[in-house]
Amino acid sequence: MKSLLTLFSIIAIILSGFFFIDNRYAQVDNMKQIEQRLDYKILSDQYKVTLDRIWQLDDRFRGRNMDTTSAEEYRQLKETKEILKNKLLLLEKENK
Repeated sequence: MKSLLTLFSIIAIILSGFFFIDNRYAQVDNMKQIEQRLDYKILSDQYKVTLDRIWQLDDRFRGRNMDTTSAEEYRQLKETKEILKNKLLLLEKENK
C-alpha cells in the first residue's frame, strides 16, 4: 500500500511539473503575439496621426504657397508617412 501511494505521488509530481512547464512556455508564445499586435497598433496610430497632420496642412494651404516652416514640416511628414507605411507592411508580412 505504501509503495502504491509513493508511486502515485511520484506520478502526480511529474505530471504537475509537466503541466507547469507547458503552461509557462505557452504564455511566452502568447506574449510574443501580444507584443506584435501592440507594435502594430502603435505604428498604425502613428501613421494615422501623421496622415491627419498632412491633411491639415493640405487644407490650410490649398492653392497657396507654404511658408518655409510648414513646407519643411510637410516634407518631413511625407517621409515619416512612407517609413511608417513600410514598417506596417513588414509587420503584416511577419504576422501572416
